[in-house]
Amino acid sequence: MSKEKRMKTKKMSKKAQLEILGLAIIVILITLGILFVIKFVVLKEPTQLRKSYMRTEMASNMLNALVRTDTDCRRKSVTELLQDCANNPRDSGGGSIVCETGEYSCEFVNNTIHDITDQTFGVWNIDYELLIWLEDGESLTHILEPDATACKGAKESKPFYIPLDVTSINLRLDLCD
Repeated sequence: MSKEKRMKTKKMSKKAQLEILGLAIIVILITLGILFVIKFVVLKEPTQLRKSYMRTEMASNMLNALVRTDTDCRRKSVTELLQDCANNPRDSGGGSIVCETGEYSCEFVNNTIHDITDQTFGVWNIDYELLIWLEDGESLTHILEPDATACKGAKESKPFYIPLDVTSINLRLDLCD
């Protein structure tokens, strides 16, 4: 190889090394930018207002899904079983519908709701309190987190109503902080 050709090859080699170094610096800067975005945007602790809104919406969505859930009791929904429970005196066994399990509608719907809330909020590790009562104040059921008392401290809730002929059934799900 001639001396001139070797000099040209060395210049090209240094130029290629500088380009690679430039690309490495760009990759490092992009990586640092992504890390800052993750740290300050994605991993940012939600504000108290946002956290409160999320809990309220979670309670509302849970109640909405719960009352529309179909059960194994004569293919009735939770709403239909609660309405039967409220419309029929407790001395008849707690409702007029007798489920395939032999339970009356009040007992069956209470157990079903308890199982659903327990399996949902127990897995999510969220303390809760579910109250279901008639407009005149008579309690249909009061479901707490297993081995707990009523929510202490701050709680987020959303009321829900199921209409009856004369009155309504009130549901309130409290999610505890």
